[in-house]
Amino acid sequence: RDKYDEAEQMYGRALRIFERVHGADSAAVADRSETSTMRRSRCMVGHCTLNNMAVLLWKRDKYDEAEQMYGRALRIKERVHGPDSAAVADTLNNMAWLLQKRDKYDEAEQMYGRALRIKERVHRPDSADVATTLNDMAGLLQKR
Repeated sequence: RDKYDEAEQMYGRALRIFERVHGADSAAVADRSETSTMRRSRCMVGHCTLNNMAVLLWKRDKYDEAEQMYGRALRIKERVHGPDSAAVADTLNNMAWLLQKRDKYDEAEQMYGRALRIKERVHRPDSADVATTLNDMAGLLQKR
């Protein structure tokens, strides 16, 4: 738990710096983290601070705060990347997962549905991104 406290403080500090340097509603504080080396290096300079903070808060059972972070990231991504972008779909999927954990099944299903529609448009219908959302949504439906 001490390391989580330390990590939360560091993310908070990084977020305040990125907000001051780039602006509170910039992509630099909200953009998604990804697996490719190039995008991972972008993330290292602050492009996914809100997402990282939301994940940490979620792990610490601070669900309200995590939901607020994801909501803020979503609003920024919709403005910066457009409402039907892959970045928006990723955040929708993350928010849906959190809402599912909180037993907010109707909201989670709506988020998964929107994420799936976006992913089917921006990726191949048989892509791993689409499969991930299908798998997560099936898990939700199974719980209902």
